[in-house]
Amino acid sequence: MIQNNEQNYFENGQQSPFNDFTQPASPFNGFLNTERNIEFEYKRKIKAAAACVGAPILLLVIFSVFWKNALFFITDSCGISRKTVSDFFASTVNQNFFSVLISSFLFVFVFSVCMKAFGKKISALVAFGRAKKGTFFPLVLIGTAFCMFANYLNLEFESFFESFGTKYSVGSSKPEITILSFVTTVIATAVIPAFTEEYACRGLIMGTLLPYGEGFALLASAVLFGLMHGNFEQIPFAFLVGIILGYIRIKSGSMWPCILVHMLNNLFSVVAEFSGYILPNETRNFLYFLIMVSTLLAGTVCSFVFTQKDGALSLDNGSSGIGEAKKFRWFFISPFIIIAIISYIGLSFKYFG
Repeated sequence: MIQNNEQNYFENGQQSPFNDFTQPASPFNGFLNTERNIEFEYKRKIKAAAACVGAPILLLVIFSVFWKNALFFITDSCGISRKTVSDFFASTVNQNFFSVLISSFLFVFVFSVCMKAFGKKISALVAFGRAKKGTFFPLVLIGTAFCMFANYLNLEFESFFESFGTKYSVGSSKPEITILSFVTTVIATAVIPAFTEEYACRGLIMGTLLPYGEGFALLASAVLFGLMHGNFEQIPFAFLVGIILGYIRIKSGSMWPCILVHMLNNLFSVVAEFSGYILPNETRNFLYFLIMVSTLLAGTVCSFVFTQKDGALSLDNGSSGIGEAKKFRWFFISPFIIIAIISYIGLSFKYFG
């Protein structure tokens, strides 16, 4: 469980950035305790953390660009016609099955292997323990309400490019309106991503960055979470959601509330999409409004109560004395992170016009 104390992030095997300097072995190496040397070591460790989280993110970019080529290479080698492949993916159920496999492979397997390669202990990064007493349900309601608000902002942002006369659309094919299609879509869109993406983002990425300060870890992971959605419509929304999910991870000391909030948000999107093909627009809009208002009211009440607790609005940024601006500069000018940012921004342009 995460505590609001920098040293507690190292209880399960992670090394403190300052272990090399806290106890000089003799008077002759006391000069190592200078502020300059501490800052140099801190910079080195943040850049190492940037490489650690940046490597799997870059692999996601590579997969996004080349997965179709790789798939056709495999199917062509096996003598499977491209029409057969196209017919397979025409089915919503098959698309969902493929999505589950890919999500599990990328966010669980690839991220875990990369973290292991960088010498990280997975159990020291993820927080699958119980949430702190009295935090689970209030934070779930607060998080869900925040997501509803972010969804509303996202709807407004979708019309941003249109106001300049530019079309920007991520688009998606109409799903098959069947019970099996709905169930598999819920699994592929709401259930599995809630576990896999939270494992990677609020687990491995935040777990790697938390030793350098809660505020730094929250904001840096939210930026990466937003970028990983790979399009200008969702990046602002995902960034905002990443902030509240990071806050929930820190204040609850557990990923379970994050997983539930993530799942409820995606479930709402699935239900809203399918209901649009089944219910009259007036009924759908009324239900949408009712759910949004009730969720926002519940979240507002919980926010007011929860923020009365000591430390609810504070973040522990450690006792290093290193300014937050330096941490962010060192992290975001890392080659891995720079390439990842440029790549995702570049990929986002493909949805224009």
